[in-house]
Amino acid sequence: MKRTTIGFVVTILAVAFFGLFNTVSATFDADSTYWFPKTDIAPVIDGELDPVWYGVHNLTMTKLVTGYTVDDWFDIWGSCKLLWDDANLYIFLTTHDDVNQPEATNTYEQDGAEFYFDADNSKMETYDTLDDIQIRFNTDWVPDGVKPETGFGTTGEWPSAPFDRTGINWAFLMTDLGYQLEICIPLVNLQMEGVPGWDFGFDIQMNDNDDAARTAEWKWWSTSGNSWQNPSLFGNVAMSGFVTGEATVVAKAQAAPEIDGILDAAWEVAPDYSSNTYVTSNAYVPDETWSVYERVDDWNDMDFDFRVMWDTDFFYFFANVRDDMIGIEVGGDWEKDSFELYFDGDNSKNDYTNDGVGYDSNDKQLRRVYTDAPTDANYACDVTDMGWTMEWQIPYADLGWVPEEGLVIGFDIQFNDQDDPALVRSGMARWWGSDNNSWLDASMFGTMVLGGPVGVKENDAVATTYKLAQNYPNPFNPSTTIAYSVASRGNVTLTVYDMLGKEVANLVNEVKAAGEYTVNFNAGNLPSGVYFYKLNNGSQVLTQKMMLIK
Repeated sequence: MKRTTIGFVVTILAVAFFGLFNTVSATFDADSTYWFPKTDIAPVIDGELDPVWYGVHNLTMTKLVTGYTVDDWFDIWGSCKLLWDDANLYIFLTTHDDVNQPEATNTYEQDGAEFYFDADNSKMETYDTLDDIQIRFNTDWVPDGVKPETGFGTTGEWPSAPFDRTGINWAFLMTDLGYQLEICIPLVNLQMEGVPGWDFGFDIQMNDNDDAARTAEWKWWSTSGNSWQNPSLFGNVAMSGFVTGEATVVAKAQAAPEIDGILDAAWEVAPDYSSNTYVTSNAYVPDETWSVYERVDDWNDMDFDFRVMWDTDFFYFFANVRDDMIGIEVGGDWEKDSFELYFDGDNSKNDYTNDGVGYDSNDKQLRRVYTDAPTDANYACDVTDMGWTMEWQIPYADLGWVPEEGLVIGFDIQFNDQDDPALVRSGMARWWGSDNNSWLDASMFGTMVLGGPVGVKENDAVATTYKLAQNYPNPFNPSTTIAYSVASRGNVTLTVYDMLGKEVANLVNEVKAAGEYTVNFNAGNLPSGVYFYKLNNGSQVLTQKMMLIK
């Protein structure tokens, strides 16, 4: 496989406006907001899916822009993951593209991807001059980072402000199915802050060129080709307070879910994770020419997302499966529609190649088969529009280890898909590994840690009220700390006045996302006395009194 880097184009279109939009939904759906986690480990920008990305839910791209047609999901398809830290936004795009054809008259017709940002999520129908940005990455642009100066969708030269192109890092990796694109963009370039609750307009567009001109546009959110000039077409995403790392978190249950195959409120504390790999072993195919992808019809044939929780009684598992053919009864359980869970209770990652054993007393493989009438009360299935669900509670007696917060375990999931009774299992999708030997080799498992309650907004750093706290200490000399919170993003001012109403300090005057904040006030140049401080969000003013004693 060949690895290279690519160039990019940014478009900023004009018409000034500032607006506010506050998202309140805790989970992603077509009408609300996708919350994505913070990372404590910066991914290496090389086009490879680092372990930190496994703890992030996929945005599956399913929209074909009106007016185009495609051959199949190998022709054009994609999924995307987002991460953030205090300084950067990270993007990982996985694509299918069966023809790499970079030649085209216009760069927007070339194979590549476009990302759309509206930092204040104002959803204007034309781009403003503040923060509406289109960034394009084309697969054949030179690896030295040369960036064309001409804008697209505009006339004349690309504006030099307000978008800053410096500091963007990216890598492009060709795969057997298409390409992977990994990007790091400084948040300041996008006019965003790295704080939980920051929501923004966002969409992704893949441009496909199969014959010297663009043949299709494939997107996450919209079916319109006008995102380059209309931010109201963008979807909604938000920065979560949940922090992910190399060990993915198993949330602690606050209430036991009802085991009925339905995602009830008890699961709200558990983040939604995705399958990430397909098992590529062809050990069960006689001619050994088979690729697993030949048995995947499209993106909703063999794909799943999942949640995991724990308490002192059970380990809980919930999976939502995209599966276009359900419940074919043929062969052994491992050949049927089913889930296998792999556990390594001490995370020793015992390696089969070292001792010929692979599993020790802490290593378990458990399987449950799809059925509409389970005889075991510990699991249940339910049919959905896109496939089916499985909900499963596992007693620790079946696992051989005792749960406690902070325990690190080896873990993996395998979904077995059966679409043809003439075949021995149609394919396998996994969370972590891509080798079919996990049933005998624990070194192939991923890693999870038993944590506390999490939730999608996670760690609840997002404020839900507008308030101004009493400064501390009070009285003070010469400095004190003021805490405040805002419930929705907007321009906030925090100003200090003396007894005569004269302004003596302006501590805050900027757009703030929903959240809790503190600011230090140093009154070293002021005389002793009583002062007032006011928090103003444009519609409400809150006031507190403090005393400076020198």
